[in-house]
Amino acid sequence: ASRIAAGISTPLLPHALPGAPVRDELQRIVRELADGARRLARTPRALGPIASITLDQFGQGIVLVLSLFVFRDRFREGVGSFSNLIGAGGVGVLVGILTVGALEARWPKETIVARAFALGGIVLVAVSTHITGWSVLLASFFVGLTFAWKKVPVDTLVQEAVPDGYRGRVFAVYDVAYNLARVAAGFLAIPLLPAIGEAWTVALIGLGFLLYAPVLPRLLARAPEIALRFSEGARAEEVPRAIVWGGVEERVRVEREWLEERDGERRRAFRLSLEDGTTVQVSRREPDGPWRLDREIG
Repeated sequence: ASRIAAGISTPLLPHALPGAPVRDELQRIVRELADGARRLARTPRALGPIASITLDQFGQGIVLVLSLFVFRDRFREGVGSFSNLIGAGGVGVLVGILTVGALEARWPKETIVARAFALGGIVLVAVSTHITGWSVLLASFFVGLTFAWKKVPVDTLVQEAVPDGYRGRVFAVYDVAYNLARVAAGFLAIPLLPAIGEAWTVALIGLGFLLYAPVLPRLLARAPEIALRFSEGARAEEVPRAIVWGGVEERVRVEREWLEERDGERRRAFRLSLEDGTTVQVSRREPDGPWRLDREIG
């Protein structure tokens, strides 16, 4: 009987102590975050956009705390007034999402981000000169509007800057930075508001946005999107053997090569297959323009 009982197993009993798997999983997460951070540090075209949206979240966090502080202490409004702030910001985000596609059809993504920082900065500086209930709601609307104009292009820029095999790790670092910025803003706003007041706080955030506005376009202009490696120095008749994308050099196979006229420019183009199965189309202006990633096919 005892032998029979010993042979009976139950799913309610753990097969192994849970401590080791949990520890292994945490170590794996830390390793992947560290790898994503290293990859990000070597990829300015991803680091710049992530730094931009992190700064935006930091500023937004301080403005949100300030708005709640103003409605509660200056205007003696109750908790119900907070819904007005959230509603104004939400309407701004919705309008931003509905209009950002039209902006992307007209301007490069980094230009949209720069102009969103400029517009947000101007509005905040203007509101700092006359803080009322309506001006705070106006600021909340424009903070939400410009957030959408930054977030959508930034996500695309980061995705385009990093090969598919590294995107998960890089976006994990992105998410951590994005969320920690709001937390840090809340901690800073608590001593900042009593020290310098609402007007100066809003003005400083606005000036910070204005000063940062030209940074991302200049950074991306200096950072090549991709680079191609050729066997013998890239003579006209040669084809690439590798692509440097997101700080990673990967071997490629040329599927197609052609010359085309595009927007009044003569461009040399390749369709390249990477070892992980990704296919990309790249081109450059002839004879010696920088290589550009036109699209990722699959």
